[in-house]
Amino acid sequence: MAPAACDGIVPTMDIHTHPACLTLAGLTAGQSVVVTLMAGAGGAANHTHTATLSMTDVVTLRDGPNPVTVPSSVTGHTHQVTFT
Repeated sequence: MAPAACDGIVPTMDIHTHPACLTLAGLTAGQSVVVTLMAGAGGAANHTHTATLSMTDVVTLRDGPNPVTVPSSVTGHTHQVTFT
């Protein structure tokens, strides 16, 4: 599930889903960025994660078809967050 107006990349996650969006502006800037993985439904309702993408990660996503996966840990569990 993505935020209502995602003009960029909606990441996928393991375990359960947190709505998130790496915006087109974030991609175009080519700088490191922290993406907020918002509280969602079910098991995700009571917590929020962040995923930090380095400048290299963002440029990789912007310039090519290669996915980037980064970890995000909070409340005793870790997600592998994949941006494609």
